Amino acid sequence: MSKRPEIIADTSTLSNFARSGWWWVLERLFPEGMFTPDDVMVEIEKGIEKGYELGAVVEAQGNWLEVIEVLSDTEVTILQRLKTKYRAIRQGAEGTVLAIAGVRQLACLMDDKAAIRAARELGIAVITTYDVLQRALRNGIISQKDLQKVTTDLSQKARFKIKEG
Repeated sequence: MSKRPEIIADTSTLSNFARSGWWWVLERLFPEGMFTPDDVMVEIEKGIEKGYELGAVVEAQGNWLEVIEVLSDTEVTILQRLKTKYRAIRQGAEGTVLAIAGVRQLACLMDDKAAIRAARELGIAVITTYDVLQRALRNGIISQKDLQKVTTDLSQKARFKIKEG
């Protein structure tokens, strides 16, 4: 990676792109890579144990995907506050993603409605799967035909329905 990543990803988006077979779209759209917390990798490993096709996420680890294993004291404090304030993010990696994003001034790649609402309340930029696909289309990374295919693949292979914004 030549530039520092400006994005931190939550489990669902990484999982959905890996499971649908369209992981390469993330790598092309964000060549500088992205961060994800260790909490996300724990969830990815659990998904693999359940039989989900998430090898692309594991293979990207340490190269394109930089795993944050240790939180700063400030991030830990913010995470505790987030879990107290937002009931919907008490479990899972969303709170960790938000705490890191807030402190390190990163955009969040996520699709969880409650986490997106919390991010927006906190002034943290959010990029959804819909946003990724629209950017990929605008930048010529995928065609209109590809967009239809990836939408179908996300629905069928990852059981994820695209929602605008």
